[in-house]
Amino acid sequence: MFEYFSPTGFLVHAAALSHVVGYVARDQLRLRLLLLLGNALYFLYYWRHPDTPLWDAMFWSMVMIVSNTGVIAMMIRDRRGPGLSLEEAAIFGKLGGLSERSFRKLHKQSATMHADGPTPLIAAGQIPDKLYFLLLGDVEITWGDQRRQRSGPCFLGEVSILLNQPAIASVTALEGAEWLEISRPDLARLTARDMTLDQELNRLLSRDIASKLTAA
Repeated sequence: MFEYFSPTGFLVHAAALSHVVGYVARDQLRLRLLLLLGNALYFLYYWRHPDTPLWDAMFWSMVMIVSNTGVIAMMIRDRRGPGLSLEEAAIFGKLGGLSERSFRKLHKQSATMHADGPTPLIAAGQIPDKLYFLLLGDVEITWGDQRRQRSGPCFLGEVSILLNQPAIASVTALEGAEWLEISRPDLARLTARDMTLDQELNRLLSRDIASKLTAA
């Protein structure tokens, strides 16, 4: 009974608890740090085993520790990264809902476009093949016989992208407008690979939709 709570037994419980907490963590870096802690505690247990060190188990624990440490280092480097350029910082400030890490990933797959004249972006009755973020200037929104203009910054086509439904209005960028655009396949790949980016972008799009409904 008391041997169950021996010092070496405590190492096993602490290691297992670290893994359990790590598996329910939603942040990938936190998950890996907790797994790293658990593996280190398991290594100590195998080393301090009452009879003899479990060399085989120690070897594979060390392999997992080293490989996990390498990935953690890359994740930290990816999150920190070099400072944003002036242009990137201006766009980042307009988005105002993404972490710098998520912004970098999204911006890397996006293209910045300018309208030298009226430029159709979204056609009513069709699902947009891109998500747009209007940075500067105006767009003209047309549905039925109604027309109105909207100024940036704001998203365009976000409802159709979220619901995978045809747009109910056509959108045309007017001369001087500037926007970011990212294709639906690229956006789908990014959000499928990065749960944090997916959650942040969904919150940002929902907030943008709410602000438009409030202003309507």
